[in-house]
Amino acid sequence: SGIAVSRSFTSRRALALMALEVNPYTGTATNYIQGIVSSTTEGQIGDPQLYNDDIFGLIVLRRAGYETSEQIIVSSTAFLLSQQANDGSWGGSDLTAAAIQALALTANLDGVSAAMIKAKNYLRATQRNDGGWPLIVNDAASNADSTAWAMQAAAALGESEQQWVKNEQTPGDYLFARQQSDGGVRPVSDGADNRIWSTAYAIPAQLGKSWGTILASFTK
Repeated sequence: SGIAVSRSFTSRRALALMALEVNPYTGTATNYIQGIVSSTTEGQIGDPQLYNDDIFGLIVLRRAGYETSEQIIVSSTAFLLSQQANDGSWGGSDLTAAAIQALALTANLDGVSAAMIKAKNYLRATQRNDGGWPLIVNDAASNADSTAWAMQAAAALGESEQQWVKNEQTPGDYLFARQQSDGGVRPVSDGADNRIWSTAYAIPAQLGKSWGTILASFTK
């Protein structure tokens, strides 16, 4: 729904601000943290039918001074765990990688460590021989964006891309093979917007930085 999308965008805007060391409470005319907190429904962040808003909301709130003992963190984490599929995924490699990054920030809560192991095993099982990951398991080709997010998940797990070699190819090898002469990760034919997104994703991935380490921290 439009509401669900806007709530997810609230978290993503906060992510962008915090990556730039801008206070998400007071750095702009909008208090983005209040926007996330006020969207809580039935103990979880945003739309009860979605979990992407919980993933991004958890990352933001943990870096915005919310402790793992606070109810919104506890309940939203529990909701996210309840949405994990039997194969360890959350709907595909990219959101699984994003969920790992969120759960790494709530790792002391019940059930989180086991869920992260299952999610890691899913990523291990779905990595392709070119070193990359597809968006969903049945896709024919690997995807640059999903691969970048998976690399960030590996960083959140405390691992380097050298621990994720498949067929002698690392995830970074996959991204490098798709980098164009102008530095962009996607071909020019994919359009400027898609190329900017994918290249921006690739930078922290190759630096071995998860979202939890990119964001500046702020006092609640």
